[in-house]
Amino acid sequence: MTEANSGFGETEFRHALRDLVVVAFAELTSERVIPPSRFHPWIRVGRDYYGPALMALPEFKTCEAILESRYPNRFDKPHTRRHPEFANHNLLHFIEACVRRCWDDDDYSAHSDAVADSISGLTAVLDADLIELKVVRAVSHIQTTTGAAITIDGIEVVPERDRQDFDFFMSECRARVPGAGSSFNRERPAIFAHPHAVLATTETVALSEPDWFGTVGTAQRRIDRFMLLLRLLTGTTAKSHFDVAGTGSLVGPMTPQITHYHAQALPPMVRRSATVDEKLGRAVIQLGAMIDGLQVKREGMATASFDVALDRFTASFASDNLTTVVDLATALEAVFVDSSDGMGASRLDFNTDLRRC
Repeated sequence: MTEANSGFGETEFRHALRDLVVVAFAELTSERVIPPSRFHPWIRVGRDYYGPALMALPEFKTCEAILESRYPNRFDKPHTRRHPEFANHNLLHFIEACVRRCWDDDDYSAHSDAVADSISGLTAVLDADLIELKVVRAVSHIQTTTGAAITIDGIEVVPERDRQDFDFFMSECRARVPGAGSSFNRERPAIFAHPHAVLATTETVALSEPDWFGTVGTAQRRIDRFMLLLRLLTGTTAKSHFDVAGTGSLVGPMTPQITHYHAQALPPMVRRSATVDEKLGRAVIQLGAMIDGLQVKREGMATASFDVALDRFTASFASDNLTTVVDLATALEAVFVDSSDGMGASRLDFNTDLRRC
């Protein structure tokens, strides 16, 4: 939260940010960074402009000092923290958000509504104690019964309604992570495996110790688990293609990141689509509870055969080549391995319960 004794009032802070926008936009204009192309309105430090050129500006240093003074709980002694946060990163993201909003109105004035909205967005993020981090995954061969979105155990399933909607993935990612457009590196995502859908989930991050990478990993594993349960229940050929992770605001402390999973050269030769509805959603939750309740012996073992089976089964969806057969054979072998790991009876119970789902 804002420190009362920081010495910088809200008005002075906003004036300093506007002064920064004036000189930053002048620098970006001289480097022919802005106005950006009408096909790609996002800019990103390190790709489109040289960050130290802006960080060396006196106005940038002034705003950096203000942030460090107003928010010592966020930026004080970052090198001594396990999960440090830096004032200069927030300011660079703020400038990039200003450019994105100014692009909409083709008005790059520091006194425009777009800049005012970005300033308000920055202060809202800085004054917050918690922030929502969202992960959106592009998947193939998943749809819903009604064609509408459905939420199952914290995973939002959003199907593609129109196969001619070539902006489906980017639009759905941007709806949840407004800065997602910058993560695609000017390449429009394309997947040749209908029906398409996105899976989205949200994690809350405490800004006192913002472990962004750990939180992204937690959200991705939640989606991985949903995909595993769906594959076990339906036999679907659904695959993960990429994730976009970022905050739910255009101005944020984290740069939106993209993670690619499946390099697809040609449309798949086999398609088994999963049609998701509330009944299947209940089965997903029940199966997840069954797996969590299994007594798997792991003590003193490098790995358990049950874990190997699930891991290799999941890995079989990562490619379309011969390794898929190898992964499935290894998973099958792990399923029928002897009971030395203590899973003999539990495996029979699991297989019986899975058929009931």
